[in-house]
Amino acid sequence: MRSIVLLVLCLFVVAACGGSGGESSTSPAGLSIRAVTPDNGPESGGRGVAVNGTGFNEGIQSVLFDGIAAEDIDVTSDSNINCTTPPNGSGAVDVTVVANSGEAVTLANGYVYNAPPLVVAVVPQAGAAGLTVSIVGWNFDDGFPQAPTVLFGDQESPLPQRVANFLIFATVPGGQPTTGPVDVTVI
Repeated sequence: MRSIVLLVLCLFVVAACGGSGGESSTSPAGLSIRAVTPDNGPESGGRGVAVNGTGFNEGIQSVLFDGIAAEDIDVTSDSNINCTTPPNGSGAVDVTVVANSGEAVTLANGYVYNAPPLVVAVVPQAGAAGLTVSIVGWNFDDGFPQAPTVLFGDQESPLPQRVANFLIFATVPGGQPTTGPVDVTVI
């Protein structure tokens, strides 16, 4: 009996609060947003995304990420808008499509801005060109499927491998000074 009461209470709370984030939203005139793909990317913006929904052929004035206008808006069909994300701080943001009529529809928490990578350690701390090192830190998965860019000073490491969100294997590129410290940056 106790579990039934708890289940009913949970269902009531979800219904009263509007459900979970990321639910699709539809306006009375049929303008809707179902999803943003991909649904995450870097704080720096610049990520090409597709907004999927309905009613886009009526003319779109803007696509907003947390109230900030997207760039390169291209309505490719009644159900698809391609655009480029603007820069923003990390975290989940609402995505809003505004029609030329002024009608707007919002997908709550429709996109997540990922915090920038942070390098905590490079192991080993010294070595010559060609040495593979382990780079330990946070936020190495910026939402992009390809490997991150790793710089040793101003030289790019060839073919770094992201093993996990906190670990990258990278090869020290040639052209580095033979002595002294070098900054290691993950982009």
